[in-house]
Amino acid sequence: MKTQGFAKKSLIALAVVGAFSGSAFAADSVQLYGIIDMGVGHFTGIAPSNTTAAAGSTASYTGLMSGVVAGSRIGLKGSEDLGGGLKAIFKAETGFCPAGTNQTGAGTSGYCTGGSFMGRTALVGLQGGFGTVQMGRYFTSMFTNEINYDPFQAGFTGAYSNFSLGVFGLNGNAVGSLLRSNQTITYISPSLAGLTLRGDYSFNTGAATDPINTAGNKKTLWSLDGNYAFGSTATVGANYSKVGNITGTNSDGAYKVWQLFGSYNVGIANLMAIYERGTADYYSGHDSSWLVGANAPVGAGNVMVSYGQYGNSLSPAGTSASTSTAKQYAIGYSYNLSKRTMLYTSYAHINNDAKAGNRAGTALAVNTATNGNSGVLGQGSSGFAVGILHSF
Repeated sequence: MKTQGFAKKSLIALAVVGAFSGSAFAADSVQLYGIIDMGVGHFTGIAPSNTTAAAGSTASYTGLMSGVVAGSRIGLKGSEDLGGGLKAIFKAETGFCPAGTNQTGAGTSGYCTGGSFMGRTALVGLQGGFGTVQMGRYFTSMFTNEINYDPFQAGFTGAYSNFSLGVFGLNGNAVGSLLRSNQTITYISPSLAGLTLRGDYSFNTGAATDPINTAGNKKTLWSLDGNYAFGSTATVGANYSKVGNITGTNSDGAYKVWQLFGSYNVGIANLMAIYERGTADYYSGHDSSWLVGANAPVGAGNVMVSYGQYGNSLSPAGTSASTSTAKQYAIGYSYNLSKRTMLYTSYAHINNDAKAGNRAGTALAVNTATNGNSGVLGQGSSGFAVGILHSF
């Protein structure tokens, strides 16, 4: 009797699982996708991992890395038709390290990108004629623009994120808040005669492991973004982002960034530009970064070039500081063996300011899409990489 009861319960359980499985596989669109990107990189002028190294000394590194152009990842995404032009959408994406080890630098994790399992992207939402409403953890609108208007798409060794305010805003205290944000609700409008609007609010932008906000003092984020497309020839846009409750060396306050961006297709090349300017409560001065660049298709390949600068004169209120700067130039080439397989190479160099007088100096380093190298004050940093990317 016990055996019959167990068998009956097992059949019921299998029927329930089968019903749900059948429903899942009958969804309108469910896609397994991913990227595996590995390359050999060589970096010079980076901060030594040895804490006893002499002040001003630098180190070099050569190795096989996971995610030079783009973080290696695997994910599921899909949609369900709810009728009346309404769709449910979802996406869940995690990073992984196909080379078997973490990247160089402290800003990495066991997942190489995203910081946790499914930490790259996790969202659910509704989409229809009104636009899209989604919620979860994903790229901010500011960082999305840094990807779209950087010839290197925030990857290779020439990434704009090597010196953008999305990473180095408010002396690094805004990092994480302006790349991906947690507990976020977003509205994206449909195209309105070429104009697309987006608004985001995050209840707590902190690390992926942060608990639900109960103390009332977690980092918050709200942003407004708009871009206008002139057909397929040109695009211009602006973004305003505000990160609140930032704990720094002075007081809790807000960090505010204006971002302008645009592109223009001249036929033989697509020209791009980004400008960012940030100010903060309890600080005088401002920080800024800008980039100009281009990518040019050459047969099955693409040539990328860019030049940009970072400047910082932020200092505690009541004090003054002259602007410290860093400059980067970069060049790269990619070649498509097929629609899903690409070979690539790139080189970038950063010149850092040394500390002098009121000048704080800069210590930026060349990185890839997933590296976390730190630079050395006043010392130049270079990076070269060659590799292969396959998407599926």
